[in-house]
Amino acid sequence: MSAGRRTLLGYAPPRTPWLRDVSSWATSAALPVDVVRCVSLTEVRQRIAAGDPPLAVIVDGPACRGIGVVGFARTHQVPVIVVDTDPDAGWAGAASTSVLTPPFGVRHLLDVLESCGSTAPTGPSAAAGAPVTAPGATGAAPTSPATVAPGTVVSVTGAAGAGASTVAAALAQGLAGRPRAPRREVVLTDLCRRADQAMLHDARVLVPALPELVDAHRPTSAPPELERVTFAVPARGYRLLLGMRHPRQWVAFRADAVEHALDTLAAHPAVVVADVDAEFDGEAETGSLDIEDRHRLSRGALARSDVVVVVVDPTMKGIHHGSAIVRDVVSHGVPVHAVTPVLNRAPRRPPSLGAVWRSCLGDVLGEASERIPSPVALPRVNAEAAHRDTAAFPPALVRRVTRAVQPRLSDAAAVPATRVAAGIGGAP
Repeated sequence: MSAGRRTLLGYAPPRTPWLRDVSSWATSAALPVDVVRCVSLTEVRQRIAAGDPPLAVIVDGPACRGIGVVGFARTHQVPVIVVDTDPDAGWAGAASTSVLTPPFGVRHLLDVLESCGSTAPTGPSAAAGAPVTAPGATGAAPTSPATVAPGTVVSVTGAAGAGASTVAAALAQGLAGRPRAPRREVVLTDLCRRADQAMLHDARVLVPALPELVDAHRPTSAPPELERVTFAVPARGYRLLLGMRHPRQWVAFRADAVEHALDTLAAHPAVVVADVDAEFDGEAETGSLDIEDRHRLSRGALARSDVVVVVVDPTMKGIHHGSAIVRDVVSHGVPVHAVTPVLNRAPRRPPSLGAVWRSCLGDVLGEASERIPSPVALPRVNAEAAHRDTAAFPPALVRRVTRAVQPRLSDAAAVPATRVAAGIGGAP
């Protein structure tokens, strides 16, 4: 086991025999870790997100089934050991998860902890490990989406009415048909609660979509190939993953299933352009787990993004809102060099918009605003006709937004951005 990561968090209902045994092994030095017994899953989440990650978390399977603590720990790159008497509970299908069947001995637990220590990532950007199976453990180690060579994720967000959905589609078209570059598969993904991409693409069939992808990532399900839940858009060269069919559909999503579905998207060897809401607050900011669940898709996309495009409306109010969104994006762990603001539907001669942008950005970011570039102006084009006919967007729009993002993608490929996922993950 690696030095400095010798804390084992434990949670189980009161008077659970195996947790009592684990604590006694640690007290007698038979188990060379400090066992911290948590009184609730909320305490487990708080200790994981405190900044000094434990070696692993050991939890009672029946008490955590359907709660999402595995997804939360996995987001923070902390291995999970599940103790469950049911071999068919589906825990073996979750990455970074080992399963022990009680009663087990100290030797069995030591073997699992040694595996956790040898595979534990050293930073928040490290890839999640595969499940391990120790003597006395159940379940095989299936192939995880994280074992696939990851692609590139670009999140596009903006205030309501700024045109973020249109810019996301235009960017997907531009990345799918980049000149002087190998043609690469691009998937446009609608992660907004009020999903508009189905309407903007004149989709007559709304199934399969994001809800089906999330449901397929429940512990007892086998994740589908992404191509089976997306639709081809031949005129623009990309594939489309439709979003929720109702804004309230997120309440039926399991937290760990959402995280695994986002991992599948991020690990797919394609460019994923995610249309996301500009709402990123969670429990740390509001004290509400419900709000964190409501914003889980946008927060999860942000944590996995190589580049974040912030679409700004060319008005004083729009610039004010856009600068606040940039602040929120940066405060949630996105490096400033990965943020690309674009000014949508910009007038031909915007004499004072640059000064207004700098002033608003300086008010909310301070000195860090100097490292945020000025917005790239996107021309006014007849996007309505392209939406109505599901035709290709005008080249002027596509070229401008692609040129704004492409250098950032090259920088991200050369020096991968460190994605801070604090506060993002499954609810207890």
